[in-house]
Amino acid sequence: MAENETGHTGASRWERRKEQTHRRLLDAAATLFLEKDFEATTVEEIAALADVAKGTFFNYFESKEALLATLLAGQLDALLEDLPGVGQPALARIRLLLQRIWSVFEPYQHLSHHLFTCNMASPGTERPRPVVQAISQLLDEGQVHGDIRPGVNVEIAATLIAMHFLQVCVHPHAAACAPPVAGPALLDAGLDILAHGIAAPDDPAG
Repeated sequence: MAENETGHTGASRWERRKEQTHRRLLDAAATLFLEKDFEATTVEEIAALADVAKGTFFNYFESKEALLATLLAGQLDALLEDLPGVGQPALARIRLLLQRIWSVFEPYQHLSHHLFTCNMASPGTERPRPVVQAISQLLDEGQVHGDIRPGVNVEIAATLIAMHFLQVCVHPHAAACAPPVAGPALLDAGLDILAHGIAAPDDPAG
């Protein structure tokens, strides 16, 4: 295949243009979702801000919901690339991880019901539920180092912690049952209960 003046093949140049269009669509959607809300944003507006035709949008995403899942999963992957708090106990590292995710996703809190639906899952089947996987990894390491009980089912514990985090994301939209507590404080309180339980140490039912 012939090379262009920069030494790249025509195929690689096409792939770069495709990636640039994909990135422009994601960036445009992120801007509009924050400015207008997910529901109020149309595919036409996303395409216009990305400077592409509406039909081009559907070459990259099946729907606005699919774009949102890709957008959130991409940001999540970046956050999970290096798990925080190396050398600290597992529960401290999990707390740092969830605080990091919260700080990035808080501006998208009005999209939290969509985030809950996506369940923080990457598109496709290769890496489902990446938050659960990251927490599981930290719990596994905690068992190795002795700060997590050996008998704890890591997968169940990680799922419960991730579910708590997702509920914290959603709780401002559940006004009937939401406690008057800010998100980070509610996250910390829930992690403390999950880690230590609610029964007194000498409670025979504990």
